[in-house]
Amino acid sequence: MNRIQRKIIKDALDEEHRLTDWESEFVNNLAMRDDDYELSEKQNSILNRIGSKLA
Repeated sequence: MNRIQRKIIKDALDEEHRLTDWESEFVNNLAMRDDDYELSEKQNSILNRIGSKLA
């Protein structure tokens, strides 16, 4: 994961109350991954959508 993706995950974990149950589970799953994990195109798209929702 890159720095931006890690920041979105951190922000999402801090504001988890603003996420749906599915989004929360998705973010928590990514948070448990190693830093060298590469997100798929679809995972990156979903994460960006969550980041926009929290902005």
